[in-house]
Parts: sequence; structure tokens; C-alpha cells
Amino acid sequence: MKRYLLSIALATLAIGQVSAQAQSSHLKVQENLRYNGNVYIKNGNTFTEKKLNRRAGNDTGGWYQFTKAYEEGTLLGTKLSTFISFIYPDTTAYTVGTDGVKNKIGFHALGTTFDPKDSNFYAVNMPVLTKFQSYTLDSIVFQQSYVRFLDSTVVNGKTVEVVDTAYIQYFDITGLDVTAYNYQPPAPPTRYYCAYPKAANFNLKNCLNSAAIKTDTILLNGKMKDSIVLDGSNTSFFLRGIQASVGINSKSTSTTPITNNLTAWTVTFHPMVKTSLGDTLIAYDGSKWFKKYNMYGIRLASLTGHDQLILNQTRINNSIISNFQVRYGQSFGPFKSYLSGTLFGSSIFVPGFFHITTSTLGTKNVASNLGSAVVFPNPTSSGSGISVAFQSSTGAMVNAKITDMNGRIVKSIASKNIVAGENVISFNTDGLAKGMYLISIQGNNGSTAAKFTVQ
Repeated sequence: MKRYLLSIALATLAIGQVSAQAQSSHLKVQENLRYNGNVYIKNGNTFTEKKLNRRAGNDTGGWYQFTKAYEEGTLLGTKLSTFISFIYPDTTAYTVGTDGVKNKIGFHALGTTFDPKDSNFYAVNMPVLTKFQSYTLDSIVFQQSYVRFLDSTVVNGKTVEVVDTAYIQYFDITGLDVTAYNYQPPAPPTRYYCAYPKAANFNLKNCLNSAAIKTDTILLNGKMKDSIVLDGSNTSFFLRGIQASVGINSKSTSTTPITNNLTAWTVTFHPMVKTSLGDTLIAYDGSKWFKKYNMYGIRLASLTGHDQLILNQTRINNSIISNFQVRYGQSFGPFKSYLSGTLFGSSIFVPGFFHITTSTLGTKNVASNLGSAVVFPNPTSSGSGISVAFQSSTGAMVNAKITDMNGRIVKSIASKNIVAGENVISFNTDGLAKGMYLISIQGNNGSTAAKFTVQ
């Protein structure tokens, strides 16, 4: 399903030694992307190397990575393909593909919205918060590649070191637009939800947003450059992880809209030496280019032909993209601020980490409302009886549904009263084709989910 016909040229890369074709039929870049496992902790404008602990602390939160949860939850084990997307504040620069075709650099800001209420997090054993819980976004982690071709420039007759800048901006719900768009067909139109920084506060000239709660400045000098091996179609990039301390609080949703505990971040690159229209940033066909500039990229992920369908406001996790604008010449197109990564033919994700803590209600209490579900027998066969067992801390009314690997509901189970203690809901697998499925149980006291296989 293609909700909008948007043109995009992305150089698709694979982690390790696996190469992948680009999504554009013109750009056939085959590159290797390797991550060295180190992160750099922000302290003012300096960074210190440290190993990333993805599950640290005895707090009431932890490290959340939506893409991993989405792979295990909605996609039931199918992996997203990762690639690096270089961002630039203006659509004046180009990359040259292995076939010699020039392609515009079209992304200017990238980021992601985070919602800890998403039931996909159950698939990776992370607590799913309720709408009543506010939390603190302690820090984020994403992977960057700072490719440095230009070390010095002349300013007022003096040769100086080139120092580029990246800005990370953080948002709570007060700085976010929560919206929905329609796709036709089917009839009536289906509404798909997304969230991104407020369009009214977006600065067209510098790609920054005045609605941000906090802005971090990363000074990119020679010490921050990441390795690159220029070898035509076998060009290799080495990424580093960036962990930035955030310390912003989400809003509570106890008496306000359910989207009020969303948070988000975006990153924007400001080069010290800017391109002119038609300049080449990098060529993968082995050709030479005459001007040298620095490049800044973010690791993204996608799955060819797959749509991320966000059908309700309880689980809005989408990437944020500012796309294809000529800024220095002040010639702005129709997409003046942000797009959601769900709008593209193949949805785009940012595989970063969010570390959160909450003091409003410990995660042990949240988990105890509805305990982890177990399906038996598992695997099963089509037309057989199957049951899901789970614990509840209180009596409640619950609904259950079964979804396939694309997130489509294939079976709904009638509302059922449950009791405090152990509960079992039984159903049949009539009409279910072979494959993996997710059964989700939702009540007014929490939710739980489990995967099962039909053989």
C-alpha cells in the first residue's frame, strides 16, 4: 500500500558485510556499514568514549528501542534493513551513484517520536506504560557518521579549522503536532496517526524549531570524524553511537488527551562551509569531484514495500523527516516543515534508543495488572483449539484480538470478564493461514501480548 506517492532516493546499506540495493532505481550504491560499539557521552560540547549499557540500572524504566520491538511485535521476527542517510540543510548538493547518475540530498532534519504505551514493547520484555504515567526522558542514543573531507578554510584571510555543528532538539507534547491523514481507497478513508514538531514553529532557513524544550549543540571538528574507506561501490562507513543526556519530563495523561505523554527528538546539520547549487558531496562511481565538503549522516531503517500502520492514538511511534527544500535560495516547495516516516512507500524508522524513568507508578506495578501471557499449545495448527493464560491483579473486562505479521486484525474475541489471579482465554484457529501471529489482551487495568505460530 502506498499512502502518498513521494519521490525519494535512499542509499540502502546493510550492517556488516551484506550489501543491498538502493530504493531508487537510479542510485545503485552498495556500501558496508559497520558500528564499532562505542558511544560518546555528551558533557557540554565535549565527548568521552564509553560502552553503551542498553539495560542499565535498577530504575522503574529502561532502554527502549522501538524498531527492535516493532520487528519482534508487529513484524514477528522480520528484520528491517538499515542504511545511512546523509542530511544537509539545503537541497543544493548531490551524490553520484555507481551508474554516474546525480541524486539530490533531500533530507534536512531527522528524528523520531516516542510513545511508551505501544504494546509492541511487550515483544522485547519491556514494560508498557499506561496513559496515567508520566516519565522522564533521561537520554537518547542514535548512530551517526561524520564524514570529513575538508579540514580547513580561509576566513578573513586566515586559514582556520573547519568546525561543523549538529543540533539535537527535544520536545514534549507542548511542542508537537499530533495529526492524522486519510488514505483513499478504501472507502470510507482510513485515518493514520503521526506526530512531529509543531510546523508553525519550524524555521525554514535553519531547520530548527522554537517549540523545542531543549537544544544540544555538537561541535564537529577533526576529533569527531568517523572513518570512511572510499572504494567506489564498495565504499565503507564506520558509525559511532551518540548518547545525549536529555532530562525532560513528559506530561501526564490522567485527565488530558491520551497523546500527552509523547516525547520526540530531531537532529539537524549545519556545515561551516556550504555547498553551491550543483556541487557534489561524494561520488560512488569512482569519479573525481573538485570541491570538498563535510557530510553528516544518521542510521535509518526500512523494509521494502512495508507500511507502518498507526491506526489509533495510543501508540504513536513514527520517524520525523524534513524533506527536499531549497533554503539558501529561499525557494520553498509544498512540504515546508515535517513529514512522518509513515508517509513513504516503504516506511522509514530511526533505530535509536530512549532511556526513561518513571516515579508515578513503578513498572512492577504496571506489569502486575496483567502479567505476561503464555499461549499453548504453541506451535499449533489451523482449525485447532488454543488457549492463552495470564495473571491479573484485579477483576476486569478485557478484549482480545489476533493480528498477523503486518499488523492486520485477523480475529477478534468477544469481551470477557476476568478475575484476580490466573485467567485462561480459549479460541480456535479456524481460517488462520500458516505463519506467526500476535494475540493481544487489553483491559481497563492494562494489557499483555504473546506470539504463536500456526503450522
